Amino acid sequence: MDIECLRRLYKCNVIIIDPNSDTNAFVEDEKTSSFYINRVRWIVNVSLNGANRSSLNEIYKVTYQELKTGIQAKWEAELLELLSKIATEEVLQYIYVISNELKVQFNAEIKTREIAAQLLKNFSVSEIYYFAKKSVENAHLYYSKGLSNGKKHAANTIPNKMLSLGERASNEKWETYKHNRDSRAPRSSISKVLYDFLLQDEDAGFHKASGKYWMQEILPKHFSKSNNSGADKIYCSQCNSSDVTVKLSNGMLKVTCNDCDKIMSFISNE
Repeated sequence: MDIECLRRLYKCNVIIIDPNSDTNAFVEDEKTSSFYINRVRWIVNVSLNGANRSSLNEIYKVTYQELKTGIQAKWEAELLELLSKIATEEVLQYIYVISNELKVQFNAEIKTREIAAQLLKNFSVSEIYYFAKKSVENAHLYYSKGLSNGKKHAANTIPNKMLSLGERASNEKWETYKHNRDSRAPRSSISKVLYDFLLQDEDAGFHKASGKYWMQEILPKHFSKSNNSGADKIYCSQCNSSDVTVKLSNGMLKVTCNDCDKIMSFISNE
């Protein structure tokens, strides 16, 4: 996530390029002028007094104090996105570890992220480790036995295999094994700040399914007031999500859950 974090900070001008960056960090020709985002040096472009740019140490202290006071209601959407993002990237990180170990040319990142996000509604990263490992091993065997049309074709089976294993685990109610974190896939700093410091729940993003964790623990504890009592809210009867779409057509109220895709229809008694 390093590059993505830098892009976001750069896009909103929180950081700007240091003009003293190495010249090798820039690409210039007659048509375009660009730079390598992971090679340039950066300057923090934030002012705490409205005049001069503040130092990184000053910004760190202010940020620390703000986070220390607890979660704010206005962070709800960003916090939900971050929980899902970190867990998804941890799944991808582990897949790369196993793929490199078995010399599988994994490159189906986009599809795998979609599948991982779907699985994380009901399974933790520690549980998805099993689905990921089995899927990469399956791709390795698929290629080794000459059944695939090359390494890329074999690797492309990984996301669908993960999904099928996850669906089987849910349908057959498996007692899934919770792995320990692989030392070759260490925690990120942003994970430590979020879970250990802000949420005071050490490495919860690895051990708890992010979907359930959000709905059952974080949302009721930190955002229940901002959502009023919840009595006037519409929830999915299957997954308890409030992310639903409501439409009225020909006297019938149709509620579609955007998380689990369940469709509920209601007709007035009158």
